[in-house]
Amino acid sequence: MSPRQSSSEELLKQAQANGYNQGAHREKYSIRDCFKYVEKWHDALRQQDHTPLPPLPSDGAEPPDLFTIKEFLRFHIALSRGRIDKQGRITSDSVCTFAEWFFAAFKKASGNAIDEIDRKAVYDWARTELVDEGLVSNIKKEKYLFGWKEWTRFNKTFWKVDDRVFVHPRNKVQIPFLISLFCWTGARIGTFFPNATNKDKAGLRYRDVELVLQRASNNSWKVIYKIDQRFVKNNRSPETTKYGVASSEHRNPLYDDTQYLLAMAMADKAIYGIDAPEDLWQQQIPPGENELVLLWRDEKLGLPIVRSATKAEGVSEQPLSKATFTKIIKDVCRLSGYYVDLTVHAIRRSLGQMVDGYFQSFDKFFERGLPVLLPAERDAAVRACPELAEMKSQIQHLKIVERSSKAIKKLEDQLRADLTKQMKNELETFQHQWVQERRR
Repeated sequence: MSPRQSSSEELLKQAQANGYNQGAHREKYSIRDCFKYVEKWHDALRQQDHTPLPPLPSDGAEPPDLFTIKEFLRFHIALSRGRIDKQGRITSDSVCTFAEWFFAAFKKASGNAIDEIDRKAVYDWARTELVDEGLVSNIKKEKYLFGWKEWTRFNKTFWKVDDRVFVHPRNKVQIPFLISLFCWTGARIGTFFPNATNKDKAGLRYRDVELVLQRASNNSWKVIYKIDQRFVKNNRSPETTKYGVASSEHRNPLYDDTQYLLAMAMADKAIYGIDAPEDLWQQQIPPGENELVLLWRDEKLGLPIVRSATKAEGVSEQPLSKATFTKIIKDVCRLSGYYVDLTVHAIRRSLGQMVDGYFQSFDKFFERGLPVLLPAERDAAVRACPELAEMKSQIQHLKIVERSSKAIKKLEDQLRADLTKQMKNELETFQHQWVQERRR
């Protein structure tokens, strides 16, 4: 006898018992991520006193004409600021990329695609007419490689710099460890850092690492480990789909990242049965076996390995942020004698291409003796600039009149941030001038 088929009512009750709530996510699924680009178009028309003002695109809405699309993109350009053009213009490639997002958003929102001929006309217009007008730039960002020579200089710098860069001793361990990981895994920067949507799960955690002692010669052992990369591009199932890569001790301590991993694990008391380095050195691989797996304590499995650390609060349980990591490696780049910024993309390109060429490497930007501090007179000039002086005056006024600690702290934080930014910009200008004068 065939099994009885459940009725639709029984299936619905079963689903509800397991947490299904009919219609609860209607609004969430209706508001698509790409809608923000369509809403920008709508706002642009409102700013231009467009009459009549069309509603936000919905199913069946007709595509805008070519003139309206171009006006919307001009509005977007006016609100944007580029990073690589000295005049602050965005690039024609950026405009075309944004236009692609807009076209995709409109099709998802309305169900109607913007005509292919119009799309091509927009791309051609962005790359020719807008460039000729001087509204956008066609500059391309040069791409360089970060190789062994650069990594060697970086590694030596890590242990020389003071707390201007490393505000906490743990960063002297976890930053070199991270750069080493990027060097040999070729991972994207988001692999080991969380974003706003996955900060409670992402970031490199102890559960993602398998630590093993492997038999070596002379009755000794070496450390090997495997990392499971879960939060990689286009991986929709990070809990079940992982991409493992393995490493082991390097014979040169300068490049041995296992020492950093062990140091952090010891500090966190993360290895089961091992509380001190002496406990590790006493480990022996059983006769007849070639490996001894080291287990993590259960309560440490979900703990991020590289974490936020400050002088005031010590080492937290929150993952190190991408912004903090990026700032530190840029600072170390300058202190290592380079007058350009390092990016993880440069490390990935170097691993992927393995090109040994001066003109494609960071080596062309290395200058022995590159100054890392401003001369006293230029330092004083920055501190005495009118904008900062005005802010200092406001702070003094608040302390006398209002005495609002919250308002004063906010202004002091802004002053500190503005001073840091201006000092950085002035140092970069000075370094470039110094290099040019030296190479003449």
